[in-house]
Amino acid sequence: MKYKCFKYSLEDHIAHVTLIRGDELNTMIKEFWSELPNLIDEISNEGKARVILISAEGKHFTAGMDLGNLLTLILLEK
Repeated sequence: MKYKCFKYSLEDHIAHVTLIRGDELNTMIKEFWSELPNLIDEISNEGKARVILISAEGKHFTAGMDLGNLLTLILLEK
């Protein structure tokens, strides 16, 4: 499966998950939260990984929640 926020590969029973929005400080946007459970399910359903190693592209692992994206989501729900 193709993800907007993550890259995934499996090598020697290690699931390598990489945050791939380094140019945007790997902020957590709506897609991050919808993709993460799907990615975990994909890894689990394959049944080959013994460990998940999470890393990130760019200078920062993550800057946390994208507050601009969060505000947009809140305003759209009203």
